Order: sequence, then structure tokens, then C-alpha cells
Amino acid sequence: MLDLTCIFLHNWHRFKSAVIPVQDSLYLAGHNGSGKSTILDAMQVVLLADLDLIKFNSSAQERWERTLDGFVRGKVFETKWLRPGGCVGYIALEFTDTKTGKKITLGCCIEAAEKFGKNGERAYFILQEGFDQALFIPEGRAMTRSELKKALQRQLGNKARYYDTIKEYQEDMLDVLGGLNRRFFDLFQRALSFKTIKDIGSFVEQWLLPEQPLELQDLQKVVARL
Repeated sequence: MLDLTCIFLHNWHRFKSAVIPVQDSLYLAGHNGSGKSTILDAMQVVLLADLDLIKFNSSAQERWERTLDGFVRGKVFETKWLRPGGCVGYIALEFTDTKTGKKITLGCCIEAAEKFGKNGERAYFILQEGFDQALFIPEGRAMTRSELKKALQRQLGNKARYYDTIKEYQEDMLDVLGGLNRRFFDLFQRALSFKTIKDIGSFVEQWLLPEQPLELQDLQKVVARL
């Protein structure tokens, strides 16, 4: 079984460079605007990847759309940015196998600038080793996507994969996380707004049974035959 053991955020909204260790369950608490949903939004970027699947959580006091550009350049008010120029952001999630101790790191590199539009330019990576901040931020400067690609090839070889294609990354990500079904994307997105379970039937229907439309014609044929 894989456990999430580390979250790394660099140039991600109000997080300049944060390493968040995780042990057992992850419990986020804090005042409004303290960054709870910002961390969950970062996890969505890595674990869902496809922006059509991601639903960023806007806080009550915000009156603008949350975008990758806004996260990386640090949009805090309608016209105020923490990092107004172009910059590079990183999100990395480290997982550890509870039996073997083997670690893997999944992540995303995002280049943000006005010329790149509201969602910047992204690349993903999967590393067959634990998180190492120096790999992405050598000497205090975040590497661009092209620099990262060369660094991974040079330093890690076949222990690292770099992705420009979302679908290919998703397939390999599901595989390294234990051969997960693609239903994971839907379940993870819904889990972020998880509500109290009131009865076991609803839990089974929502979380265990895949949705499959009924074929009424087939049922009518069965009725006619009976």
C-alpha cells in the first residue's frame, strides 16, 4: 500500500517554497484564506492532471477565477500579484510503500507568464525515488521545463519519466499508484468535497459501483420474453 508522505509546493499561490511532511492521515486546519484549499488544489493538478477534471476551490472572498497562472504568479487580489513577472512553479507528491519502503514522486512543472495565458505551460514527471528539492530548485532557482527534462535524463536516467502529454502521464500515474482504474479520477475529485455517510447503501452506490446507464430496450425484450 502506498502512503502520501510529502507535499512540495514552490511558487504556488502564497507558498514560496514549502515542504509539508505527511504521516498517516492528513488533517488541514486553519482560518479562511490560510491555504487549506490551495494545498488540495495543488494535489488535483498532480493527481488529475486534466484541467477538464479539476475544480479549483474558490474562497468566499475571491471574485476572480482560480487558474494555474494565478496560482503560480500568486494572484491575491483582482489586480495584485505576489510574483507579477514570469516564473516557474512546482508541485510534487511523494508516496512511500508501507511494506518495502520504496518511494516514488509524482509532480508537475508549470511555467507561468502573461504570454502563456491563464493556465501556463505544463510538464509532468514520475520519479522512482523520494522527493529531493535540489533536483528541481538547484541553487535557489527553479528550473524551466526544458532544463528539468535534461536534468532528469542526466541525473536519474531510466528512474525518471518526463511527460508533455497528459493522457500518457495519467496512464503511467495510475500504474505506479498500484494499477488504479480510471474511475480514480472521478472518485478523487468527489472525495475533495466528501460529505458524511448517512447510510451504507448510498456509500456503496456512490463510491463502489460504477455508473452504467440502463438499456431500456434490452429490459423490454426480457419482459416480453418472460
